Amino acid sequence: MKEKIVVDPHIHFGKPCVAGTRITVQSVLELVKEGIPFPILSKIIIPTY
Repeated sequence: MKEKIVVDPHIHFGKPCVAGTRITVQSVLELVKEGIPFPILSKIIIPTY
């Protein structure tokens, strides 16, 4: 199974990020807290390969 959250000391000082992006988990959680609907979040966050 592919990792969805990664920690890399060279990206955002080691903060947890969404795999394949530079989007921090904290940023995602802040958007959820603001009430952004999941379909919109998934278009923003899920990288296309």
